[in-house]
Amino acid sequence: MKRNTLGILLIALPIPLLMFVLALYAISTFIISQVVATGTDSAGLMMFGQFVNIILSLLGLVAVVGIPFGMPYGIYLLATKGKSK
Repeated sequence: MKRNTLGILLIALPIPLLMFVLALYAISTFIISQVVATGTDSAGLMMFGQFVNIILSLLGLVAVVGIPFGMPYGIYLLATKGKSK
C-alpha cells in the first residue's frame, strides 16, 4: 500500500469506524433484548449477544486507539516523502 493511501486511511478511518461500531452496538443490544423479552430460547441468544457485544467492543477499542495514534502517524506519512531509491 502506498504511503499516501495509508496516510489517508489512518486519518479518515477511526472516527467513522467508531460511529459505525456504536450504532451497531446499540442496534444489536436492542434487538437481542426485544427477542429475549418474548421468551424464546433466551440462554443461547444471550450468549450470542454477549459474543457480538465483545466483538463490537474490541472494534470500538481499535477505533478509539486509532484516533490519538493513527491520525498523527497518517499526517506524518502524508507530510514526509519515502526513502528515495
